Amino acid sequence: MQRSYALPSSKRTPNPCPCCGHPDEDASHIILCPDRGRTNLYNDSVDDLVRWVRKVKTHSIIVLLVKRYLAARGTQSMTQIWLSCGGRQDVNQTGFQLATAHDLLGWKNFVDGRIHKKFVEIQEEFIVSRPSNQQRSRKSSAKWASGLVDMIIRITQWLYRNELLHYKQHFGAESPREYQQIMARITHLHNHTDPDDLLPADQYLPADQHLLDTNLNTVASWTATRRQIWTAEFEASLAARRSRTLKRKRRHDRLGLVPLNHNGRRKKRRTKEKKSSRDKPDDTSRTKDTASSLIGTTAEGSQRHKRRKKKRKKNRRKE
Repeated sequence: MQRSYALPSSKRTPNPCPCCGHPDEDASHIILCPDRGRTNLYNDSVDDLVRWVRKVKTHSIIVLLVKRYLAARGTQSMTQIWLSCGGRQDVNQTGFQLATAHDLLGWKNFVDGRIHKKFVEIQEEFIVSRPSNQQRSRKSSAKWASGLVDMIIRITQWLYRNELLHYKQHFGAESPREYQQIMARITHLHNHTDPDDLLPADQYLPADQHLLDTNLNTVASWTATRRQIWTAEFEASLAARRSRTLKRKRRHDRLGLVPLNHNGRRKKRRTKEKKSSRDKPDDTSRTKDTASSLIGTTAEGSQRHKRRKKKRKKNRRKE
């Protein structure tokens, strides 16, 4: 049983086109991308292919159909191209035979370098028709087919796409994709961060140094290193504030403290708890609390408490 390792469509990483913004940049989109730069490169590649097939003395029908078919850029079948050129649906015509055979494979296979054997057969017959090439017709047709496939594969624009994404103007600079990613992160931090989520030291900085008061247009004009430092400082401030808040909460939970309100005072306990404690019946079996039970378990502990009270009274009188 053959296993499939493809990820479900819901778990695939978004891969938008860096040129036109198409949500899914697969191999078929690269050659059909409507971006002006890619379109110009595509037209130049097609012109190079047409010049090559003419240079190697290709059959005129092949030259015509391939040129028009590539110019249509996948919008028409080769049979439609043949009929638009004045051809007829006649099985005896070479152009109709080639068009119908090619349409069995289609556009995707053609631009990937898979051509129908009818191309080779027509070109071989064309070579044989010339007296000087009768002895090496098969070898010449195979070489011609290899050259045609090579020229077709050059039309795919992977080099242009990779250069657009990963080319850096100088050492230490960002590629276009890296710049878009860092600016998207900076914009998200700038627009979705509450000032109270930062460290207090970062909240009361001067206006020209405050993290949230920095203009995004100014950030965009910075160097790559400065943008990375700004982002690292912002994220470090957020992480430190979250860590401090979490530690304070754990300490309060461990000591049983009530959280502070906005005025810096302890929140009052719920009245329900007070009422429930008042409504509890007294347990007659319990002995009354004595000084030793409240302060300590020995008489020495209670005496120490009395001495402390006297000392506090004396200090108050002196003041």
